[in-house]
Amino acid sequence: MEQKDPIVFDVDGTLADSVGLFIELGGELLEELGAPPVPESRVRELMSQATPDLLLQMLPEDFPDAKAQVDQLMAQNMGRWRKRYHEETKPLPGALDVVRALKSKNYPLGIATSSGRELPFLSSWGIREDFVSIVGREDVERHKPHPECLLLSAKNLQVAPERCTYVGDSIVDIRAARAANMRAIAVSTGTASASSLEKEKPDALLGNINELLEQM
Repeated sequence: MEQKDPIVFDVDGTLADSVGLFIELGGELLEELGAPPVPESRVRELMSQATPDLLLQMLPEDFPDAKAQVDQLMAQNMGRWRKRYHEETKPLPGALDVVRALKSKNYPLGIATSSGRELPFLSSWGIREDFVSIVGREDVERHKPHPECLLLSAKNLQVAPERCTYVGDSIVDIRAARAANMRAIAVSTGTASASSLEKEKPDALLGNINELLEQM
């Protein structure tokens, strides 16, 4: 069978149903700090744009000693949060079937994520071995919307970036794909609304990951 051009995936909100957990953990941190809650729509907006110091941006401007308090709580809770992420994350509906179908059709597959590369749930889902390349935040110096992780994925897949398709759920995913000269496919199952993704003019905008098979 002829080998196809590669498809590279974001993880959170694209393959993994993890965005809700991140929002929950952010809410826990605000509660521990005694800060007012932030509307979920605002948190999703900040996440979709990969806002630097996202947790600080969720606090009131006049919050006392904000950075020191956030850093302390992050240090105290990161191990517990990471454990929950690794153990509780489930695949989005249809994600496993889509990955397996693309693999069976001889598409080389990769992952380029702002999460760490460990992602043990990929193994528990039985799809880790379907990916030729997995690039995480520890593999690059600059994160999305910079294209470094996508370009490294293309290098690992041994093809020119313009032969790759990148699939992601956020504004920075589409911008990173454009910067890497990859085909950009947006899926509105994560941090960004369909309307905000549409403004980024992806090559295709999907309501869910199952629609990807119709594009390939």
